[in-house]
Amino acid sequence: MRMLLVVDLQKEFSDSCKSKYGEIIRWVTNHSNEYDSVVATRFMNKPNSPFIRYLGWNKMQFVRELDFEYDTLISKCSYGLQDYSWIPEKCSIDIVGMDTDACVLKIAFDLFDMDKDFKVLSKLCWSSGGECAHNNAVALMRRQLGDGIQ
Repeated sequence: MRMLLVVDLQKEFSDSCKSKYGEIIRWVTNHSNEYDSVVATRFMNKPNSPFIRYLGWNKMQFVRELDFEYDTLISKCSYGLQDYSWIPEKCSIDIVGMDTDACVLKIAFDLFDMDKDFKVLSKLCWSSGGECAHNNAVALMRRQLGDGIQ
């Protein structure tokens, strides 16, 4: 089974990178039919979350609908996911989305630790923190996770 995991590809993260956001949305729209399943994650902050308590970041308590079609939506208020039991045993996962240096990175490390078959399609990821944050995260993942970071 081939799965596309689209991590937090939300308008709210696109203010500093509208053209890259549009590029990733177009790719997902044009290529999602090549996958058996498209799973999307959506970040939504909550009152009194660690993001508010520790980082003073109170944005995204209300978020818009996603701009692409998916089979499954997982809402979260964390960098990673709380549960990965929905991933079939025999599954190849391609990861795209935002932010490379936060949620994409965390999910990639989680999948590595679970010995899952995955690739991060880094040209289809981006960071709202900018190019330097994106490139540093890609370099870190390549060093720590190997050839699955493309």
